[in-house]
Amino acid sequence: MKTNYSQYLLWPVGKIYELITNCRTQLYKCKIMPSTTLPCHVVSVGNLTLGGTGKTPYTIYLAKLYLSQNKRVGILSRGYKRQGKNPLDIVETNKDPILAAKIYGDEPYLIATNVPQAVVIVSADRYRAGQFAIGKYQTDVLILDDGYQHLRLNRNENILLIDYNSDFTQAKLFPQGRLRESFKNINRATQIIITKIPIDYREDTLTQLINFLKQYNSCAIISKTRLIIKNFYYQNKLLEVNNFKPTQKTLAFSGIANGNNFINTLKSLNINLVHQMKFSDHHWYNQNDLDQLIKEVNTYQAEVLVTTTKDYLKIPKSFPLYDKLYAIEIDLEFFE
Repeated sequence: MKTNYSQYLLWPVGKIYELITNCRTQLYKCKIMPSTTLPCHVVSVGNLTLGGTGKTPYTIYLAKLYLSQNKRVGILSRGYKRQGKNPLDIVETNKDPILAAKIYGDEPYLIATNVPQAVVIVSADRYRAGQFAIGKYQTDVLILDDGYQHLRLNRNENILLIDYNSDFTQAKLFPQGRLRESFKNINRATQIIITKIPIDYREDTLTQLINFLKQYNSCAIISKTRLIIKNFYYQNKLLEVNNFKPTQKTLAFSGIANGNNFINTLKSLNINLVHQMKFSDHHWYNQNDLDQLIKEVNTYQAEVLVTTTKDYLKIPKSFPLYDKLYAIEIDLEFFE
């Protein structure tokens, strides 16, 4: 058996990281490091891991829920990997999609296009962004996108997303693994949403996960959700699922944190997948990537390409196979 020496080398780094994150949390808890409060209802949506739990679909779902209650909704994001230099930006959806995704970040732009009635603001300073949203847009509700670790800002609700498919018995803290903080900090959540539960899930696996979560937080409400394909996008227009031919030879590609969940979602429609390509999370497609896609399509004689909506907006319309490109629109479904 091959020994993974890197894990041994990273172990002390992980312990230092754990010490720092635990000390930081305790300093905020004891109010030695102060947290600020905004004069409206604040809801944080976040996770314990480095991406891949479905924060964006849930943030969109939550924003639509509050809008249906006639609330004025603002969404605050740090704009991860955005290239815009302004300390605060209001996400505008009337720009070229690729340019806008680069300026604001791909996820804030995707949220803004899905919830145009809400104001989406990107800024590293969430308190300042919240003040701006309240002052200019009179927001009733502010949603902190990826806000679980943003302890500088108080919140009324602290929603933690947990991926059903994550094996927490093997989970390790960064940089050895994908955990952003230790399990004991699950106790900060007011609600826990288990995401990405497959149709054919195992009841015993789900029960074990729920019991694991209750060890650290017995008070939080725990809800179960799955991702479903609501529609397809084709040529920037909605296409009903029934109008997509699953027998077509399909090449799937994505640049998200957990590409396996994307593939499993496609398989739930019995799509004829002939090949799949995975890129890094928040990947920007250059000419070499596009040429590689064309090459793989020819190799596997794929008739269509399918990707995520986050990746779709980063593919230029000049791409030679754009007329074969589809994207899936994901929706969230709660169940008992």
